[in-house]
Amino acid sequence: MERDNSGSLPIHLACKEGHVKIAQELLQYCLDPADMVNDRGQNLLHIACTYRNYELVRYLLEDPKHEMMINQKDINGNTPLHLATISWHAKIVHALTWDKRVYLSELNHDNLTALDIAEVRQGTSVSLSQRLTWNALVSAGTPPSSVRFHPKKVETDSTTSDIDKQTHTTEQYKDRIDTLIVVSTLIITTSYAVGFTFPGDVEQGILILLNRPMFHLFILSLTISAFGAISSTIILMWARLGDPPSSGFCS
Repeated sequence: MERDNSGSLPIHLACKEGHVKIAQELLQYCLDPADMVNDRGQNLLHIACTYRNYELVRYLLEDPKHEMMINQKDINGNTPLHLATISWHAKIVHALTWDKRVYLSELNHDNLTALDIAEVRQGTSVSLSQRLTWNALVSAGTPPSSVRFHPKKVETDSTTSDIDKQTHTTEQYKDRIDTLIVVSTLIITTSYAVGFTFPGDVEQGILILLNRPMFHLFILSLTISAFGAISSTIILMWARLGDPPSSGFCS
């Protein structure tokens, strides 16, 4: 196989573009896929993790012939787990962390584990994909490195200003969540109140409306709104109260 100008083989491009079947077909002609790395020293699993190709990651993990790729490092010392964390793909991170062959404590050339990367790369506002990725790493027992990386601190007034801005932003998000919790709770209350309010008493009201198609549509809509509001309330309460301490979650 010939390489392009970036040092990539056709199978690398298939992994990059998400062509799983083409990659599977090309793998049949590869004697040792672990040795087929690009100019950054990345194997097929590295590339699949970088470009968020979950189906290919799952295929490579399920085939014992490719297990040499699982903990292989690129030129920066990153394993596939490091790159999946950098890409914030929680599903891939979960698949890797719960595979017993994956070394969770592996360090890259910056002496960072995958958990360190997740904590160092987060900004002031944490997205859902970042939170889920961090949760996947922690729940699988991924450790921090013994020598933690800390960005250089600037001893100026701007440091205090940045902290104030972060605190203000956090409070804004909490206020918005509180408002949404109130709204979803009102929807739940209203749904249950309407559900038990029928013409006449409950039994006669149900008998009167039971054979009307619009009544069935009404009950279906009411059920969907109630369960949707309940789910939203639970998620919002988890987001509001379940934040890990800032020292461990957002460095």
